[in-house]
Amino acid sequence: MLLRGRTCWLVALLALICLVKATDSRRIISGTMSTDFRSFYFAGLGVLGQGNIYDFEYLGTLAIRSGVTERIYPYLYPPPLAFYVSPLTKLGATGASRLWYLLSVILSVVMLMQSMRLAFTLQGAGERWKDSPLPFLALLLFLVLPFDNNLKMGQVNIIVLTCVVVSLVQALAFDRDLLAGFLLAPAVLMKVTPLFLLLFFLLNRRYRTLWGCVVGLVIFTAPTVMVSGGLQSWQHFFGFMGSMSYGKTVPGLFPAASLPNFSVAGCIARLAQSETTVTAVTSVLVLLLGVALLLQHRRLMRKGKGGLLVLPYLIFMIIASPLTYLHHVVLIYPGLLITAWLIMPREKRGSYVLLAVMLGLAFIASTDFPLLYNRLQINGGILSSVNLYALLILFILGLVLPKTRGVTWDECKSARPEQGAPADADGPRPHRHKTRNCENRN
Repeated sequence: MLLRGRTCWLVALLALICLVKATDSRRIISGTMSTDFRSFYFAGLGVLGQGNIYDFEYLGTLAIRSGVTERIYPYLYPPPLAFYVSPLTKLGATGASRLWYLLSVILSVVMLMQSMRLAFTLQGAGERWKDSPLPFLALLLFLVLPFDNNLKMGQVNIIVLTCVVVSLVQALAFDRDLLAGFLLAPAVLMKVTPLFLLLFFLLNRRYRTLWGCVVGLVIFTAPTVMVSGGLQSWQHFFGFMGSMSYGKTVPGLFPAASLPNFSVAGCIARLAQSETTVTAVTSVLVLLLGVALLLQHRRLMRKGKGGLLVLPYLIFMIIASPLTYLHHVVLIYPGLLITAWLIMPREKRGSYVLLAVMLGLAFIASTDFPLLYNRLQINGGILSSVNLYALLILFILGLVLPKTRGVTWDECKSARPEQGAPADADGPRPHRHKTRNCENRN
């Protein structure tokens, strides 16, 4: 599955070095628990103790008993994440933190390499891998997006993103739709919002991903129900979901209108005081964005370019959520790489400007503006959602660019090597089977 090119491995090594250097690795390796991982860890303890893991005061009590004095934020995820983290609690806080950090670093590199394969599969027609600047573009975007922020906080986004990317690769590069759906299931059980990606697969006529996802959900959920207190945890989760709706503040967390939250709901909450108004306006705006995305997908399917819409789907996935923080921006990485690779300068000079604009927008979306807001004493209003505006512009570019750029399924098919063709010495071997990426879907 991994690319075999020497350049690819060099880029992966550079990404690994830069990632470790950008994070406070010494502090993490010493066993200090990261902010968000503390919530996962004590939720794992709570699952074993059959308590209500969605009660942040209960998690705080567990932390005090364990000798942890730092603040414990609420656990916001479905029960399976806590259930599968619970074995790490046997290692103690120090051992669990080290293993979580190591796993996140390794999966970051795996995700990077798989994203390169995905982009090259969709837009590598007629190009030799060893002559391609794709690995360097992938590294640049990797360094721009806040992967270091995820490691510092001990977030789960890197694991979720790896599941999403591998799922996309299995479907779009290898035509394994059942497996793609199965691999998407863990991401859904950790974050819920990746469930929206099923629409991407279904509109691309990959219906078996739905069945694969259903099977995966059943398999990964079953153990969480069978253990003692498992059903109770799910009951607590569904009861907790009411506090996660638009405009509401989760007990123990920052207010919905707080500056770090740059979701659509967070932006509206800073402009309107009424919770009812926030809910209504946000729902309408999210619906309009979703309809625009689905209509554009339908148009591009007629041209055989539906698979190029990964970026707007991923952006919609994070900004439609009630809570969008800086660490969520990494989830757009594979879509950003595909779209940037789509406009990578080849013949048109204007591509340089467009690529620079995309990189600038990615940088803005990945900047911790709430720190700047505090210095400038910006507490709300239109100027307090710069990250969201950058993501919305990227969303629009992701919708428009595939229409005028990129190869179609037929062009991809004609450019692929025949079966039995020799592999590029510095790149991935040609597929030995026909993929539906290259079929005519008109």
